[in-house]
Amino acid sequence: MSSKIKIYKGTVTAGQTDGTLVSSGTGLNPIESGAIKVPESGYAEGNWIKLAVRCDPGYETVLDSGRHARVSIVDSSGVNKWQLAPDSSGSPGTPVAWGLPLDFSSEI
Repeated sequence: MSSKIKIYKGTVTAGQTDGTLVSSGTGLNPIESGAIKVPESGYAEGNWIKLAVRCDPGYETVLDSGRHARVSIVDSSGVNKWQLAPDSSGSPGTPVAWGLPLDFSSEI
C-alpha cells in the first residue's frame, strides 16, 4: 500500500503536479519526509519554502476531527524554529504559531 497523501517541494503550483516528491510511508501511519533544508544562501530570514500537499489521483481527504489533514514538523533539536502557513493565491497566508501544526479545513 502506498501513501495517498504526498508532500512535494521545489517549484510547486497549486492544482498542478509539479515539484519533487519528499514524503514516504505506507498510509497506515503518518507520512514522513526527509530533512527540508533551508539553503545557506537564497533565503533571508522571513522567506518561505513552498511545499505542496496532494492526494493521489482518484483520492480525496475526508473531514475527521474537524480537519481534512494536519501537517506538522518534528524538530529533532527540540527548538521550534519554523512556522507553517496555508497558500493564499500563491503566497503564504496567515501562519500558525511557531512550532504548531497546520490543519487543513478544506478537502485536498
